[in-house]
Amino acid sequence: MGCGYKACSVIVLLVVALSVGQNFPPKNSNPIDAETVSRWGQKFGTDLWHSLSQATRRESIQQQYETNPNLNVDEVDGFVLVRAMAAEVQIMMQHKIDAIKRIMELAENIALDHKYDKERGARLAEGRYHYVNAKKLNVLPEGDAGGSGEFDRYLSQYRSPEDEYYAPGYSRLNLNANPHFSGIPVNTSRSSVHVPTNVFDGEPKVINAIDWSKKLDDTFRDNYERDPSLSWQYFGSSTGFLRQYPAIKWLTYEDDPDMYDARMRDWYIKSAASSKDLVILLDTSGSMTGLRKEIAKHVVLNIMETLGEDDFLTILTFSDETRPLVPCFTDADGEPELVQATTENIAEFTEAVNNIETEEIANFTAALTSAFSLLEKYSLKSRSGKLGANCNRAIMLVTDGVPYKFQTIFQEFNEPEKKVRMFTYLIGREISDLEAAKWMACTNKGYFTHVTTLAEVKEQVLKYIPVMARPLVLLREQHPVRWTGVYADIEDPKTSRWLWNIRERARQKRRTENYRKIIAMQRDKDLQPTEEGESGQQIAALEKLTRLHDKKQMENFLTYGKWDLKDADIEKLNKEEERKERLVREIIDAKVEKWSIPPKQLSLAFREAQGKDGSFKGYKLMTSVSIPVYNKKNHTNYTESIRVSDKKKVDKVKKVRIAELLGVAGTDVPIAQIEKLIPPYKLGVNGYSFAVNNNGYILYHPDLRPMISRYGTFQEILKPNYNSVDLSEVELVYNQRVDEPRLNDSTLYQMRREMVDQKDGISRLTVKVHMDDMKRVTIREQDYFYHNISNTPFTLGIVFPNKYGKYRVVGGLEVNDPQNRQPGNGPAANLAGDRWKLHPDWVYCEYNYGGQSGKMFDNPETNMVHFLNRLEEEKNQFDWGQSRVRPLPKCQGNGAYTPDCTKCDKELVQALILDAQITKVFEEKTSRRDSIPGIGEFFAMMPRDNLFNIFGIKLSFVATRSGLTRWEEHKPPPSPNDPGYEEETPYDPDNPKEPHFSEVNNEATDEVWYKRAVEYHYNNPQSFVFSVPFDIGDKRPTQVTATHAIFKGKGSRKAPAAVVGVQIDYEKFRDTFMLVANKDNALSCNDNTIECYVLDNNGFVVISEDKLNTGKFFGEIDGTVLNSLVQNNVFKKIKVYDYQAICLESADDGSPASMMLTPFRLLSSLFNWIIGHIAFTIIRLELHHLWNPDWTYSFPQSNDPNVVFDGDYYAYDEYTPNEAAAEGPTSEDSSLEEEELHDPYNSHDDELVNEYMMKDGGPIPILEMTYINKTQPKPCDKEVYLYELQETVLEKMGRPLQGILRNCHDSKCERPFTVTLIPNTNLILVAADTTCPCYSARITVSPTKVDYGPVNETMYCEKLKTNLYRKRPHHCVPYHAQVN
Repeated sequence: MGCGYKACSVIVLLVVALSVGQNFPPKNSNPIDAETVSRWGQKFGTDLWHSLSQATRRESIQQQYETNPNLNVDEVDGFVLVRAMAAEVQIMMQHKIDAIKRIMELAENIALDHKYDKERGARLAEGRYHYVNAKKLNVLPEGDAGGSGEFDRYLSQYRSPEDEYYAPGYSRLNLNANPHFSGIPVNTSRSSVHVPTNVFDGEPKVINAIDWSKKLDDTFRDNYERDPSLSWQYFGSSTGFLRQYPAIKWLTYEDDPDMYDARMRDWYIKSAASSKDLVILLDTSGSMTGLRKEIAKHVVLNIMETLGEDDFLTILTFSDETRPLVPCFTDADGEPELVQATTENIAEFTEAVNNIETEEIANFTAALTSAFSLLEKYSLKSRSGKLGANCNRAIMLVTDGVPYKFQTIFQEFNEPEKKVRMFTYLIGREISDLEAAKWMACTNKGYFTHVTTLAEVKEQVLKYIPVMARPLVLLREQHPVRWTGVYADIEDPKTSRWLWNIRERARQKRRTENYRKIIAMQRDKDLQPTEEGESGQQIAALEKLTRLHDKKQMENFLTYGKWDLKDADIEKLNKEEERKERLVREIIDAKVEKWSIPPKQLSLAFREAQGKDGSFKGYKLMTSVSIPVYNKKNHTNYTESIRVSDKKKVDKVKKVRIAELLGVAGTDVPIAQIEKLIPPYKLGVNGYSFAVNNNGYILYHPDLRPMISRYGTFQEILKPNYNSVDLSEVELVYNQRVDEPRLNDSTLYQMRREMVDQKDGISRLTVKVHMDDMKRVTIREQDYFYHNISNTPFTLGIVFPNKYGKYRVVGGLEVNDPQNRQPGNGPAANLAGDRWKLHPDWVYCEYNYGGQSGKMFDNPETNMVHFLNRLEEEKNQFDWGQSRVRPLPKCQGNGAYTPDCTKCDKELVQALILDAQITKVFEEKTSRRDSIPGIGEFFAMMPRDNLFNIFGIKLSFVATRSGLTRWEEHKPPPSPNDPGYEEETPYDPDNPKEPHFSEVNNEATDEVWYKRAVEYHYNNPQSFVFSVPFDIGDKRPTQVTATHAIFKGKGSRKAPAAVVGVQIDYEKFRDTFMLVANKDNALSCNDNTIECYVLDNNGFVVISEDKLNTGKFFGEIDGTVLNSLVQNNVFKKIKVYDYQAICLESADDGSPASMMLTPFRLLSSLFNWIIGHIAFTIIRLELHHLWNPDWTYSFPQSNDPNVVFDGDYYAYDEYTPNEAAAEGPTSEDSSLEEEELHDPYNSHDDELVNEYMMKDGGPIPILEMTYINKTQPKPCDKEVYLYELQETVLEKMGRPLQGILRNCHDSKCERPFTVTLIPNTNLILVAADTTCPCYSARITVSPTKVDYGPVNETMYCEKLKTNLYRKRPHHCVPYHAQVN
């Protein structure tokens, strides 16, 4: 009797643990000669070492780095380095602060002098007033048929009214693609204005603010001339518009809604008011139904959109009882807690708000008491130790009616200081008594709002911000400067949710199209019975249609579009999809600048977005600095009509004290600009920099992964929590004794605390470093150095690997030295030809950032050649300029900054010139003789072409410390006469082609193969590191990549200088091994009795007899053998946690009660259910033959409760273009009556099948299983075991490892295997018996969601509400005596 799978696995592990390494003959199995296997490995490894050494010119390059007199190995003081880097970043950031202060000062002065014109809006509508509207800039008329140039056809206000292209409100400007602004076409002479969809620009306050703010253009231009590194400058008005410099066309598309509102952005919110503790009281009594309930939900959701990471909040629902909306956010006693307004926490609140139920009557006394009591716990004077913002405190009451003033509660909790502000949002039209709600707000320094329609929700909610800002405004002279965390340029969180919804619709469309194929197949005339009987072809077809009775077959066809798929086929399809996605990412990463978001079309085909030259590179990740702008007027005149008699009123002008926030001025600082001041070449290989803010969140870090990158072509979707990733979530501490998620490591948390407090320090951690899409891992000891960035909330850190990070190869070629100048051998001579690349993100030399057209270059290589030619021509007169920012760069002395100003990194350029000279050997046509006699000399004497052909070497390359990569091709360029030759075709993300090596491997020290080669040097300095693409299977052609690190120095005082490598044709590489492994008559890898695997140091298959295994993780093929190797320490099993992971959860529309809210939806679902079951019964009983022989075959009906039905319900976060309010004033006509409220109907899927109608006119029923289970991305923790080879274990044995698997099958057979190192590589050879069919465990390296056990939900809750140590913002102004 056979054992169960789990039981067998346990037996296998126990037996293997006892058997491996023992020298006794196996029973009932074929012996494997360990010495023969070892001989194969020795031969294969030795041949590879010598042949690849010649192919890469390893010895020649090594010798030149060792002997060059211009090079030294210096020790680097990490703390001195980080202090100098932090100082330069601080100076750069101070320039940005100075720029926004100039904007602020001018804005306050021009607003003070501005003459208000209440008729300006009317003149705008009539075309007698104009401003540059970014959404009406350079617009072609509808139905434009072309003809002359586009610029000549753009609509414009500045034309004669008789001109056919005259259009009020429209403008045309010359916009030129500018690389400094991500390649976006801009006009640096003026600004443009963006008006949100829900704001009417004709409203007097709005248009007057637009008018006076146009005078900011002079300051915008002046700032840009003073500091050409400035990014976007802007002024966000409290009336809603955004004035942005330089002018830009705001791109809008029919399927891409404009959701941007500056007042909802973090930079605006942080400057507009101090941080706050907020309690939202949401009325869920029985009267809050229909439209009232929807408005209330939108009010709460919009309030949450105005919160940032420095704010704290909770939401309490109240009817007869007051309860926390999210049960998770409570303390041990079940009492509500304030939680930080992180993206994750807001998402939890949002989901709960969408699922609220209404019942009973409202108990205001209990609700208000709970809110005041909670805020009291978090007050500064409280001893409770509660962590909150401890600045502004407010209660937001959202209800459809307030019966009383509840004065006794306010007297008890809020008088006399009235430290808690009260904001009341009264929902609904039919409300007669507003007095109590008004009294609550006005008496308690808040604001009262009556919200009657969905369209006005945002504007009404935003009114609370200027009220919260009043204490700050009244101080006048204090203008606190605020910095944001990292965020994505103009991206909006709702945009990501909308893009995800599009992704889901695309998935549904593919599934529905496969369903259409089934319908078409049903109706094929060849499948209908004939008088002559059924032909053989018909019988075969009918047999195939029996698949439709198999639910699994149906599901597979709907998903993959193929029949008769086995599990192995599905796995292969999924692996192929993952492979394509990785390839797409590589291609896109090569096109997009670092720390940028890819454009929404991966083909980069948006012509308008790119400009004429297609230069748009995506939106940047950045931080912003902002400052509030106040109205300097202390008082304003207020006209009040006073009735003096029954028939007479008198207008009386009163002088009223005001404290008005005009808006916020700001500018962006791209993360890439910060990194420019922290040159990676100074940090060395596997060294890096990062920064954290006052909340412990990373501003940037090499392991920050902001994009969802595993789901098809929607890689531009931001993760929900991308801007709240904590330092403790990216530095994964290795603890040999304890390995559990979110381990509280004292050293890491002490370092984090010091960085949050902006203290300077040094630390050392042993961390788990993952690479290659979290499929490879190594354990590394690292040294950390950190220093504060003054006048900002940031602290800068740099990291060095402890083994080799403190030493650096330094030196270069001083080209101005006459000894280094030879005739015809100038700086550019060593970089002739086009087979070289520079690191695209490093700054070598450049002109003014904005530049002129003649000073911009298509790529870094052209740019460098330009400067090297200048260096040759100008010799000692060449001006290297200021490579950094101290002081603000000038060309000459105190002269003006012009586009001709040069900024070069002299140290980096001179290192590049020297590296180019050393690696020029790659241009030689012959090999230099190897000094090692024997096989090495044989390969050295061989013509290079013969060497390459024998080993299938297609390309050899070298990458150096200076960011230079150069290569030597060993195959002719493709010719139209070649078989399989294809002309260049546009990029297709659904079927990407393998790019050339140089297109995706141009980042030198940042490439994974470079980092792995350097790291592996300390395992085996005389080795090449091999890899194949993951899960490549039998897809050909493909390449094997092999790399070797070149170090300079001796002993512990050495540092990496370069990496050499090759790309080898996989089939040739495999054949070479098989030739070696089949020479022994007694044993052969072609023998059916054994299986041979060549594995890399992370357990991935490089060579296997079964080509489908290529690139697969070995545990997926033979997990039992892998487990035995782990048990005997050949592989180390390392658990890695991903705290930035995304889990796809079912997109539930809400509780079952939500269906009752929409009777149309309920009736529709009921009707569909009835019709579906009737049709199903008719088909199963074959009654349909009675009237329609076409309707022949039935399909199983899904019983899955998670299927999504037609007529999707779109919650608040699933924003669609139709949901945006029309541009213009809000009117009663735009609102929804309560009885009109219903779910929007999506007929997309019906349209796909409407064309297939039955002969009697009845539609073919849509099956439930055709619909996808809609998902939504949610942050979660994932874990995965990764593996690392422990070479020393096998080396110490001095012989191959032999093992036997016993009792692994019912037959009691035994399965021997042998493992040996392949010398001079990172590979091992595993030879295993195949005659004993052992049960094999299957081990994958796919991350899975962390299972916290029975307390899963509790642990997740604790993670959400855990507030790690943070430092409150410096400026807090919650009170001013004149605020009443």
